[in-house]
Amino acid sequence: MNERSIIGVVCNAGEEPWVREFFELFKTPWEFHRSGRKYSVIVSTNEGVDLRDTQAQLLVWYFPDRGYEPADDQSVYLTFGDIVFPIYGRTRHGSAAAVTEVIHADMKVVRVSYNLFDEVRVLLTAGQPAHNALIPTLEIHIAMLRDWIVSSGIPLVEIPPRPAGYEFVTCLTHDVDFIRIRDYKFDHTTFGFLYRASIGSL
Repeated sequence: MNERSIIGVVCNAGEEPWVREFFELFKTPWEFHRSGRKYSVIVSTNEGVDLRDTQAQLLVWYFPDRGYEPADDQSVYLTFGDIVFPIYGRTRHGSAAAVTEVIHADMKVVRVSYNLFDEVRVLLTAGQPAHNALIPTLEIHIAMLRDWIVSSGIPLVEIPPRPAGYEFVTCLTHDVDFIRIRDYKFDHTTFGFLYRASIGSL
């Protein structure tokens, strides 16, 4: 595969696990940035990005820069198109734009006022509060990055969540608790199953 079709990632120390988790969901070729390699897209959360030494067609730079940090039980809401989604870490607060775009020496720079991989960490470890449960926040982060790449005219190699031409995908799992309910008669397993499937679900 051409190295320029691979996304180069520059992150802060300790963010590596969350980079890997993010790209498990955003299924497109990537690698941690290697000096001397040229990339069409570089994604960075590192404060010390030197635009003079960065060679890419697109740089997506996630960096809050003295932003507002919400309390543990709060979040800041941003808008992407007609989608509203929460941010749980440091970001800009107020009417200032959360995303800005500039051209620097033929390189498009998308500056995002929060740390993507810190958001991934919060979403995958702490989760969202109940009032945000219906917002697919992580998928929105993926959609935004995908949109910035594609709108910059950069081809994106991505493994779709389902095969082309099919509406569904089948997932096989080892977690099968009940093959035939009649095998359990009227024991505590049956009553527990019925409780979880009715009152417990409500």
